[in-house]
Amino acid sequence: MEGLLPLIFTTIGLCLLAIQALFLWREYRIDAFRQRIFEIRDELFDFAAEGGIPFDHPAYGALRGLLNGYIRFAHKMSLTRSIAMYILRRLVPNPVLDRSVRELFRPINEMPEGEAKEKLLGIQSRASDELFLFVARPAMIFMLPSILALLAGTSIYRFLQHKCKQFAQTIEIEAIENEREDILEGQAGHLHLVRS
Repeated sequence: MEGLLPLIFTTIGLCLLAIQALFLWREYRIDAFRQRIFEIRDELFDFAAEGGIPFDHPAYGALRGLLNGYIRFAHKMSLTRSIAMYILRRLVPNPVLDRSVRELFRPINEMPEGEAKEKLLGIQSRASDELFLFVARPAMIFMLPSILALLAGTSIYRFLQHKCKQFAQTIEIEAIENEREDILEGQAGHLHLVRS
């Protein structure tokens, strides 16, 4: 019974964690990701407002469009979808999509070297890092409970195996005791017959 109580609490805890992760944490993560992208987009706007780059520059428009896409479609982004899209793009190449991606980043890449290009590349890099963390963090976080569950499952197996051995030993001891009692009763009966 002592080993059963931690198992019950662990199971309840994992169920509550799963409920929180599936229903509550996802919405929070989406809102937090959007907020960070809004902040990055505000930094881009401030840079342009201070004269770092004209608002009508193609690189500004491309980067702002990319950030707006992150904000708009955050609820559709996931590790599973990203992996599926990656595999699909490898199995079925799409030259139109590849060209569109190159065209999206072309205005930034073609900018002359300088502060403006460095700033825009830095903003693009930070946004990409945020996107990667947004998509990959759940997998990294859920790996830990999976590993713990595996370890708990292993320890539960060991616990049950130990209890089964103890039970088997108890049965063996009872059998030996019963056999010994039978032998002693038999010897006592034999002695009684010899005396009579």
